[in-house]
Formats: sequence, C-alpha cells, structure tokens
Amino acid sequence: MSPSCPKVEVEPIPLPGDARDWSELPLDALSVIFAKLGAIEILMGAGLVCYSWLEAAKVPELWRFVDMTRHKLIFKKDNRVMCAMAKVAVDRSAGKLESFWGQKFVTCNLLSYIGERTSSLKSIRLIGCTSVFCEELSVFAAKFPLLEELEHSYAFGILEEFYKYVGSKCPQLRCLRVNAEFDGVHQVIHDDSEDEEEEEEEEEDGVDELFNDPFCEEEDVMWHESKNADAFAIAENMHELRILQISGNSLTKKGVHDILKNCPHLELLDLSDCWNVKVDDGLRARWAHLKHVKITEGQTPFQELHLIDEHEGRELVAYEDLPHGDDEMGDEWDNYYDDISLLSDGSEPDLSNIDIDDITAYTYIHDYYGL
Repeated sequence: MSPSCPKVEVEPIPLPGDARDWSELPLDALSVIFAKLGAIEILMGAGLVCYSWLEAAKVPELWRFVDMTRHKLIFKKDNRVMCAMAKVAVDRSAGKLESFWGQKFVTCNLLSYIGERTSSLKSIRLIGCTSVFCEELSVFAAKFPLLEELEHSYAFGILEEFYKYVGSKCPQLRCLRVNAEFDGVHQVIHDDSEDEEEEEEEEEDGVDELFNDPFCEEEDVMWHESKNADAFAIAENMHELRILQISGNSLTKKGVHDILKNCPHLELLDLSDCWNVKVDDGLRARWAHLKHVKITEGQTPFQELHLIDEHEGRELVAYEDLPHGDDEMGDEWDNYYDDISLLSDGSEPDLSNIDIDDITAYTYIHDYYGL
C-alpha cells in the first residue's frame, strides 16, 4: 500500500446476541450433556468437535455403562473398526466399567481386552455376536464374581456346562438371557402322542414321579434328561436368579418345575418358543407367584424381559432398491451398505500407529470416524 493511501480500519462483524462459543462450556456441563448420548455418538461425533469436547468425552464417569447396540453404524462399519472403538471406550472407563452391551461385532479378543482392564463388571449383553462361543464367554464371566446380568442372544451351541460353570463362578447372577431361534444341541424330534394320556393323569408333582417310577422306560428317562440338561444346570447352580429368559430351549415341564423349585427368588420367566413345555394346571399353580411368565408367542413381554432384536437399529430399505446382481440375496443384503470406514480404493487405512485420543491425529480420525 502506498504512503498516500489512507489506512482503512475494518470492524469485526459482531456475533448475534444469543450466540456463544460452545467449546467454552465447563467440563462438568459438557459431561452432563454427553451422559445423555450413547457411546457411539460420543466416539464418532461429540467427542470430535473440538479439543475441549474431546477432553470432556474422556471423563471416566461417562464410560461406566457402554451401550453399543441398536445403532445403524454397527451395520455399516467393519467389525474390526467397531472393536477398535469399543476398546477406546473401555480404556476411557479407567477400570470403572460396570456394563458393556454390544451387538454383532463383539469377538472373543474384545472380551479378553475388557477382562484385562476392569474387575467391576456387573452386566454383559451380547446381541447377535456369533463370533463369541460359550466356552470363551464362560471364562470371561468367571472373572467377575459380582456379575448380575448376562445375555447371549441369538447364540448357538450353549451347553449345560456353560450354566454350571457360570453359576458356580458368578453367585450374584440376577438376570440370565440366552436366546436362540433353534437349539441345535438338544432339539431332536420326539413323538409325544403316546405320552399324552399319561400326562393328563399327572398331578402337580406328577412329573417328579415319572423319574421315580421303577417301571418307567429307560429311553423316556434319557429323553427327559437330555431335553432338560440346561434346566437342571440352571436350577442347580443359579439360585439367585430374578429374571430368566431361555427362549428356544428344549426343556420340558420337568425342567420348569426344577427351576421354579430351586430358584426361589425368580420373578420373571420367558420360555417363548420352548415347544416341549406342556402347560397344565399344576404348572400354572407352580408359577402363580411370579410377576410375569411368557410361554408362547404373541404376548407383550415385561419391560425387564425386552429382547433387543438381532437387526434392531439397522436401516432397512425396500427390496426393489437393493442391488440385483444375483438371485441369491444373502451376501448382497449384508454388504449393501457402503462402509464409510474404507478408503476410496476399498482398502482399510492403517491404524496401527493412530490413537483416537491423540490430538495430533485429530483431523485424520475425524475424517475416518466422522458421520
């Protein structure tokens, strides 16, 4: 600018009267706000807005209860990305994690990671986590003697040894949910037509007499024992249960009687899709003291018995909007959503040296995890 030109002073444009810098909110206020959000919203949104919000998102109190279920991003992200996010949540809890709920992505490796970093877990819920097997889950649960709630929904291959081991290691267990559309271990075809007349003549404790009858055929005893293996294990080892949900199980009336007899504190019982249970007046009298019993489909369950659906949270689209490359739609449906965690060439970025809490990598992480 030449010396003859006058200097022009530019006044800054004032912000509207009600505008404020949200990054200057006190840490306590931000923590209260973040407590209303879910773990995924904090990790992928609120915690990435600015440095002060990132600091607020790392307060351990926010991560006592980590709920990573019923969110559309669970179905969009690769399972390895979701596990990496879950590990960040576990780390931020600073050993104070009490509840962890995961849907679809949880692996045995992630459970091991959680078990090494907290000792105060009271609730673990796994929804549609087909990579977690009962052996690994029982070893994991055994690390937490104060565990009160355990759920493994849409799981297969749960054996009676699981109930025995978990029951012996977690004496404070109050709530157990094990749901399967089909129990491949115990479900076998059996014709009950020959037993109907005998069952009609049984009194309230008639099923017990069946096992004490010296003239009872050995094959019938073996059939009942195999069908009720899970129920007997629960009755023998989980005396403090208040809520029991074992839908899709193969137990019979004998198993239900055994559970009701040995679990005196039971309040809520869900036996939906347990087709071997023949309900009679004696059984109704046995469970009359319970708050709620669900034995068939079509009934509205108690709120405490709410079962998170395997696909709950997924954004469903019309069939005509799906890609129609092949007649087989299974893989196309699972992979329909573009995974925004992938690079433009379809490969995954290298996160081996990236720390989501490292402010120097903030921009990169924001682009990677951003909505």
